[in-house]
Amino acid sequence: MLKQFRHAIRRDQYACPRGFSDPNCTSVEDVRREIQEELEADIIGAPIEFGRIADYSGLTGGYGHV
Repeated sequence: MLKQFRHAIRRDQYACPRGFSDPNCTSVEDVRREIQEELEADIIGAPIEFGRIADYSGLTGGYGHV
């Protein structure tokens, strides 16, 4: 995770791998794909949801789930 200032929300945030959902995939499949694409890693076991984040905070003020 990387702590960085994001202009759109006017505050620091911790960044993590992120991407777009595939309408043909479950959220778990989306998570596994993004981790593989961004980090070249695999998730062992079931992913754990942390909560909401300000996703794409460099572009919008919207939120998504981690």
